[in-house]
Amino acid sequence: MPAGRPTKYKKKYCDLLIKHMASGLSYETFGASIDVCKTTVYTWEKHPEFLNAKKIGFQKCQEFWEKMGVHGAAGKLKNFNAAAYIYNCKNRFRKSETYGHDPDNEKSNVQLQSKL
Repeated sequence: MPAGRPTKYKKKYCDLLIKHMASGLSYETFGASIDVCKTTVYTWEKHPEFLNAKKIGFQKCQEFWEKMGVHGAAGKLKNFNAAAYIYNCKNRFRKSETYGHDPDNEKSNVQLQSKL
């Protein structure tokens, strides 16, 4: 029997994570929606299906924000603030767009971050 506290991880969290992020919310806030801390959520990345859900969720989150930008730029969103939108997207997606972040190659990401 393994030592320590039993995990709170459940496979159903994969779908919940994807839905959470598809609505534009971050990976870091997923724990709040299921009443666990983000450190706990990070430990679940050892489960391949959860790590895959994180990758899918990240893409869905980016899609959410890109669609918002398209609608905002077309004048379809009332009170759209382009500066706030740009700031938000640069901070959320900077690694993927500016630095060639590849979520499937974490080793290269560490090397890129050490150069920044």
